[in-house]
Amino acid sequence: MSSNLQQKTNQEMKQNAKQDFQQESKQSTQSISQSMKRGVVLRVEKYRLTLLSTAILCGLTACNQTNIEPLQGSEKEVHTELLEQEMMADRQVSQQLQKQSRMQSKQ
Repeated sequence: MSSNLQQKTNQEMKQNAKQDFQQESKQSTQSISQSMKRGVVLRVEKYRLTLLSTAILCGLTACNQTNIEPLQGSEKEVHTELLEQEMMADRQVSQQLQKQSRMQSKQ
């Protein structure tokens, strides 16, 4: 009987020790994970401005990347004709303004 009782107490002690070990390991892993999270949060807080400016810079760079194909033959001609027309219109406007200013100065 005493051997059976000893076996039972040994088994209970082993189970208790196992449960204690599991609880301690859970607590230690939780505390480690919490401290790691705090460390990450501190690092993010420390470099928040740098991370934000880097993200903005990457976004602007990506938006600035456009694929503009060079103009081909007839498109170039149309483009130059439009530029010439705009230049002529600007000259006419400036000439009109000069005439008006002369007229006003004479009056």
